[in-house]
Amino acid sequence: MMQTMRVRSRIGKNGVLEIQLPAAEEGTELDIVIVYEKAPTVEHTTKINDFYGCIQDETFIRHPQLEQPEREPLL
Repeated sequence: MMQTMRVRSRIGKNGVLEIQLPAAEEGTELDIVIVYEKAPTVEHTTKINDFYGCIQDETFIRHPQLEQPEREPLL
């Protein structure tokens, strides 16, 4: 019985791609066909201001925040 499985995976530094198959009897012989394409990159265009007012629960409050110490400047 032929089965199809779609996964998204990442190639390791050594160029090896590991794919975990569903449980099968040890020693089972398989014919494997691999078709691959580069996954599209996802751009995160949502900004924090897009979330302003999204919580409609009137009992939700932001607790007071402690004063933060001054940080060393970034180089």
